[in-house]
Amino acid sequence: MTHATALKHRVKKFGEKLVNESSGKWTVYQCELPPGKVWTANSCHCIKVEWLTGCPVEQRAEIIVEALERVSYGVQNCENPECCYCSESAAS
Repeated sequence: MTHATALKHRVKKFGEKLVNESSGKWTVYQCELPPGKVWTANSCHCIKVEWLTGCPVEQRAEIIVEALERVSYGVQNCENPECCYCSESAAS
């Protein structure tokens, strides 16, 4: 299993989605959580994984392994009562 596939499986384990937001010279994936949840590693709703197109395979693997480590810390409830992300989703 490639590192990128492992990241996709790990993110899906938490019921989240991996969004490809690549453009131009950048490959960008966002590991997004649903409203009400944040990643324990950074207390944010998203973990961004990015590299420049043409980046050596070894460097890309290192970037993805770092993201896997951050995702492995799990998720927790968003406890910010003024969180724009959670409140916008609740309003829609």
